[in-house]
Amino acid sequence: MYGTVLDQRVFEHLVQRCLPFLHDHFAANDIQLSVASLPWFLSLYISSMPMVFAFRCVVRLALVLS
Repeated sequence: MYGTVLDQRVFEHLVQRCLPFLHDHFAANDIQLSVASLPWFLSLYISSMPMVFAFRCVVRLALVLS
């Protein structure tokens, strides 16, 4: 899960740097960007890897979130 957290930090930094109005909107409404982007990142990972590994990732994510 460390890779996912790192990806989210990099993405947040890029949004802050390249799309400051979007970053400000999320900050003003007290919304974490990862709430919107994490499912998108996970769907990218799952669609680009063999199904066996995708299931492992989903199971680990479920264990972490529970």
